[in-house]
Amino acid sequence: MRLLRHPMLALLVLVAGTALAHRIPGVKPMNPGDPFQVGSFRGLIRGADGRYAKGPIQMDALRDQSIWVFLIFDPNSQRDLIEAKRFEQALKALPHTRGFLVIPPALSLLGTHAADLMSRSGLTLLTILDDYDVFPYAFRHELDASPRYEVLDRSQTLVVQNAVALSQRTPTGETLTDLLRHLDKGQTVAPWVVSVYDQKTEDGRE
Repeated sequence: MRLLRHPMLALLVLVAGTALAHRIPGVKPMNPGDPFQVGSFRGLIRGADGRYAKGPIQMDALRDQSIWVFLIFDPNSQRDLIEAKRFEQALKALPHTRGFLVIPPALSLLGTHAADLMSRSGLTLLTILDDYDVFPYAFRHELDASPRYEVLDRSQTLVVQNAVALSQRTPTGETLTDLLRHLDKGQTVAPWVVSVYDQKTEDGRE
């Protein structure tokens, strides 16, 4: 420990420690059972005219014992758009589940362009602009990874991490849609973390 008395070495240790921390306090890499603690995001909200506009999304105001499902998706990708529309349709049968779309960091920095893409998408869900890299950092995936589902139970703790599609099957043979139905009914499901191998396998399917 005596070495840390050297000013330059102490500075290097401090910088290394800072690099491992997220710039938003409370954001950390998550594992199943960990709570999601971010209180608000910049976002895109659909107006009565059908167009999306930038506005804040207050997550704390939505903590009402509902299931939360985040779909990280790229509105430039036809595949991602199709998955997002399946997601929006599936939510109609899940009355106790809130769905959010999340635009990846690079596109989130182009907020006006992202709003235009969303306005033309035909989608209606609240959309988070992840311009601070919260989702790749917290859920441990690449900055440009999409689509990816992150599912939180009624206490907003992580239960499904990095699933790729509603049709993707768990090790027990159920689909992600099946798990969402169980959760929506108040049932407990086993945590499911999708491996990088399984992500790439699912990504490669048509």
